[in-house]
Amino acid sequence: MKKLYRLCSFQFWGIGIKAFFVCAALLVFQLVAFSRQSFNNNKIRFEQFMQQAEYSTMFFIAFALILIIIAVSVYQRYFGSKSIYTIMSLPVNKVGIYLSFIIPGIIAILMLCFTQIISVYISYQIILQKAVLMTGHTSSIALILPKDVDYMDNALFLSFVRYDYLRLLLPLNLLDFARSICLIVSPVITVIYFAFCERSRKYEGMVLVIFQAILMWTIISNINNTLNSTIEFTIATISLSVILSLLCAFLTYRLIKNKEVV
Repeated sequence: MKKLYRLCSFQFWGIGIKAFFVCAALLVFQLVAFSRQSFNNNKIRFEQFMQQAEYSTMFFIAFALILIIIAVSVYQRYFGSKSIYTIMSLPVNKVGIYLSFIIPGIIAILMLCFTQIISVYISYQIILQKAVLMTGHTSSIALILPKDVDYMDNALFLSFVRYDYLRLLLPLNLLDFARSICLIVSPVITVIYFAFCERSRKYEGMVLVIFQAILMWTIISNINNTLNSTIEFTIATISLSVILSLLCAFLTYRLIKNKEVV
């Protein structure tokens, strides 16, 4: 366990700093876009303001950047000091070596999700301040809202209920939870599989990556359009993605075990 921790710490240094800057950029860009909107007290829902500010678009751009960082971290092991040879020669279980690539990637994705939750909370405080100040009150953050803006009461909580995109961050039911886990873990497994396949020249494995990318796109494109997609279709898509992820994980582990990645 201690060896796995050290390996994960070593791998995380190649991802963590870059992921931090991506998260910081996401927070800044979202808050700037949100603050620039005009609030005319017409009782627009809080989540509608986030939709107008393209929160989901910016999040998934940052998400893609994190995946690129994860892929680059794998390629970095092959250049410069070529630490991949040192890693493969360590007296560590091959499962531990594989997990040392997966765990830091998942942590980076979770950092991004946590940043998004912080961004949503700060955005709520911004819109609450604007709403209260427009009524002539001087207190922008109060435990009891003025009657003029009492419709904003519980808007933060309701946004996580009504806005499907936010339910990726805080799932409300088992299906949301499965979708969230799928979108956090599956892309990391697939990106690492892609990198090792390319390095070991197993180009036929790219077919799985393409199929997984299609499934991920299908899940993401239906996040805000659940009325047009049945529960059965969502479950089937998630199930196929999980199966492909397990297959990618197995094939990556076999590449590492057989030392075909060096």
